[in-house]
Amino acid sequence: MRDDDLFRKEALEEFATSRTRGRLLQISPAWSSWVFWLLLFTLVTGFAFIALVPVDRFATGVAGVIAANEVATLFRPADREGIEVGQPLLLIPEDGTAPVACRISAVGSGVLGPEALRAQLGASADRLLSAWNEAKPSSGADGAILVRASLLGDAPAATTGLVGRAEVRVGRETLLRALAPGDGR
Repeated sequence: MRDDDLFRKEALEEFATSRTRGRLLQISPAWSSWVFWLLLFTLVTGFAFIALVPVDRFATGVAGVIAANEVATLFRPADREGIEVGQPLLLIPEDGTAPVACRISAVGSGVLGPEALRAQLGASADRLLSAWNEAKPSSGADGAILVRASLLGDAPAATTGLVGRAEVRVGRETLLRALAPGDGR
């Protein structure tokens, strides 16, 4: 055998005289049967998982520290029904500092426009409204629900004027419902 030969001479002769060309691949029926059942089990288990496993649903808004212990938060009107007094709220500052834990102390009953928000929040409203207007395209709302929260006792001190994203859990739903399009959110 020479170094430049890729295949052995005997292997090439066997290939040339072989009568196996054109025959169908023979698969044992037992092998294909258990693979079918394994695939079916995997599909059924996967569908059951996404149909039954609950996931948390969150409302996201903008929040700002307006006083020493007070946080004002703006949410979309559609999120109003899931937000209640006493729920935990997480303020995630836009400057990258650690999230601040809060507890909701008051939930506005109606949708407020920019002027009504300025009247209720005073001078601290401008920075919060600016952040709300930046987030508005994703929220799709003309007005906002005003939610007030207080910093929890173990929360780090937050600087007045600190602005960021607010998150509050508003419910639970199955993974399938969360992934399904057209559920009105």
